[in-house]
Amino acid sequence: MGGGVRNREGSLVVGCLEWLQLRLSLSFRSGLVLWFVLLLLFANNCGAAGVFLDQGDVMDCRSVRASGSNVIFETSFSSCTLPICPIDRSVWQAVDQGIIGAPSYWIETDVDANGMRYESGAVLEQTKNIFTPSGAGGDPYAGTFLEYIGPGSSSLADYNLYVGLNAAVNGMVGVMFRIQDSKNYYRFVWSNGNDPSGSSASASQQLQVVADGNWKTIATAAHAQPFPLGDFVALHVRCDGARIRIWINGASAIDAEDHTFTSGTWALYNARCPGVRYANILVTSVSSSGPGPTPLPFPVAGGVQSARASTAPLPAFQGTDSRRVIFPLNFTALMLSKFTEGVGSNVTQALLTDSGVREALISNPPLVMVELRQGSVIATYAGIINASATSSFIGALNGFVCSGRLSNLTELGPISCGSSNALAIQVQLPTTSPVNASPSGVSVGTVVAIVVILVVLAVRGNGAAVLVSPAEAAQCP
Repeated sequence: MGGGVRNREGSLVVGCLEWLQLRLSLSFRSGLVLWFVLLLLFANNCGAAGVFLDQGDVMDCRSVRASGSNVIFETSFSSCTLPICPIDRSVWQAVDQGIIGAPSYWIETDVDANGMRYESGAVLEQTKNIFTPSGAGGDPYAGTFLEYIGPGSSSLADYNLYVGLNAAVNGMVGVMFRIQDSKNYYRFVWSNGNDPSGSSASASQQLQVVADGNWKTIATAAHAQPFPLGDFVALHVRCDGARIRIWINGASAIDAEDHTFTSGTWALYNARCPGVRYANILVTSVSSSGPGPTPLPFPVAGGVQSARASTAPLPAFQGTDSRRVIFPLNFTALMLSKFTEGVGSNVTQALLTDSGVREALISNPPLVMVELRQGSVIATYAGIINASATSSFIGALNGFVCSGRLSNLTELGPISCGSSNALAIQVQLPTTSPVNASPSGVSVGTVVAIVVILVVLAVRGNGAAVLVSPAEAAQCP
């Protein structure tokens, strides 16, 4: 593979040029002055806005850092450079134990809770509120956990587990370790004022053992403090024989002994805590001599706004026999504005993989997103079909979305089809004459202006767009 320029916002340049090429067609003489005016505006407002990344942001291949012979596993999730990246199912396995709020939704993301991109690395996040109500029977601490099933997971016994925790709301967060199966393991639970035990304390930190599905507390931190909402906290668990020690931000929290389990893998745990994040995970053996590696620093948002999905105008009718179809999709797991980038072209392209949907559409592009509401993310899409294909299109669309196939393909979580298991599809009749949105051609003035804009943008980048050699590119995942 040849070298290339890695530019996270490069699509902005392409989008601006496509707009110029499609929308403006001026003669060389009459349009040249206007083109230079547009050029100055474009250079001042687009070129200086960070279209090209700084050199330090271009190459970041720290997905897994080789820190020494005693490192078993380490990741800073830096291979994720989008607001939503699917987790690696060969490394992670999600297990939901709570009876309310499942299924869980685990993703990797390179933006913080405010939609700002991290300067380096990314995080793992679980977005759903999953729990077991008090008084419902069973384990009141049951929520969801993401179990490590990657290389070496079946042979883990004595090890250190380092992980950064960042909770957005009061709930229960922590880790599990020496896991045998979903009913046998150790669990560290840190809760903020809502402990199922009924304690009136503002916070609790407990080491628990779950055997055959029955839980009990082995040890409790004497001076537990509430976890700080929105800030990363460094958690360190050390399993060494029967002795289990836990540190929080370097301070000892729990030191106990238990002989129930002597080996087993580990997992990330939460209950009643949507939006909890985990960063810079490091697992090392305890048998190696000498000091162990130091975990990477926690990711910090760098003030670069995450991209947002853009909306388009309603597509124009194409004759009296055409129909405009409009339908909303409710992405129930996407609760924050940062997730909007994934519901644009990713969804429209995924919908077109269904032959029944694709063959009915006659517009170009076939589907566009025309509205986006945030909070609980609801995106509305539209396209043009022939009147004779109305029934087949509605059937194909409902079948593709409501069966879960679109969710599986996009990794954007569940999409609600309501109690009727059908989308609210609106079919509009043409009320105006067809509109030809295609340009008649591109003038010489347009071509000249585009070339000049590219030159100015390259100069304004001040060398910030870095050319990556094939050897350097091969180092990145």
